[in-house]
Amino acid sequence: MLRKFRQPIEFIPVIAQLKRRATKIRTHVLHPVLAATLLLVMAKAAYAVGAVTPFTSYEAEAGTIGGGATIVSLTSPPTTQFSSPALEASGHAYVELTGVGQFVQWTNTTGQPITFINVRESIPDAPAGGGITATLDLYVNGVFRRALNLNSKQTWIYEGNNHYQGNDQNPADGDPRVFFDEAHTFITGAPISPGSTFALQKDPSNTAAFYYIDVIDVENPPPPCPARQFDFDHQLRGGGPTITPPTVLPTATR
Repeated sequence: MLRKFRQPIEFIPVIAQLKRRATKIRTHVLHPVLAATLLLVMAKAAYAVGAVTPFTSYEAEAGTIGGGATIVSLTSPPTTQFSSPALEASGHAYVELTGVGQFVQWTNTTGQPITFINVRESIPDAPAGGGITATLDLYVNGVFRRALNLNSKQTWIYEGNNHYQGNDQNPADGDPRVFFDEAHTFITGAPISPGSTFALQKDPSNTAAFYYIDVIDVENPPPPCPARQFDFDHQLRGGGPTITPPTVLPTATR
C-alpha cells in the first residue's frame, strides 16, 4: 500500500526562513535610494558591454559620400520573409556606388597610423550564380593608393519553395540572401596617418555594376613574431626551453 508523501518536518523551518528573507529583500529594494543606486549600476554595466577590440570600425553611412553615391537604409520593417542588403548590413544601412567617380570617405580619428583595413562589401552575382571578381580603388588624402580585390563567390545564396539547402547558389531557385563578403589588405606605401582621409572609389577600372559598402575596420597590427623553433631533444633530456634558430626544410619531391 502506497503511503501519501509528506514533507519532512525539518524542511519547514528552512522554507519559512527563506520566505522571511525574500520579504526583507523586497522591502529593501523598494527603498528609493537603493533603487536609484541599482539603476546607476545597471546603466554603467550596459555601457560596458562588449569586447575591447584592437581595431576601429567606421560605418559607411557615417562617412562622407560624393560623386553621386547614395545611402540605402532600412526605413521600415520587411514586408516579406526574404532578406535584403539593408537588412543584413550593420546598422541596416550601406553606401551604394554605381557610377564612376562615386566614393565614400572617412577620416582617421583613431590617433594611430592605419596599416591594415577590412572592408565588408557586396558586389553582384554572376548571371548564372557562382559569383564574380572585381576591384575597388582605395585613395589616401585624395591620391590613389591601391586597388582592392573583391569577389562574390561565397555570397548570394538563394532560397525559395523547395529550396532551403543553405548553400544554393542557383538564382533560379529563389530569392537571394548573404549579400556581404569581407576583403582585407595591408596598406601599401606609407601608413594612413592620424587626421588623414581615406576613401573607396569606383573608377573606370572597377567594373562591377555596383558596390555596396557596409563598414570598414581599420587597424595598426603589430609586426609578426620572429620565427622560432624549440629544441625538443633538449626538452626531453630535461633541459630548459632552449630556442634554436629556424631551419629551412628541404622541398619535397615526387
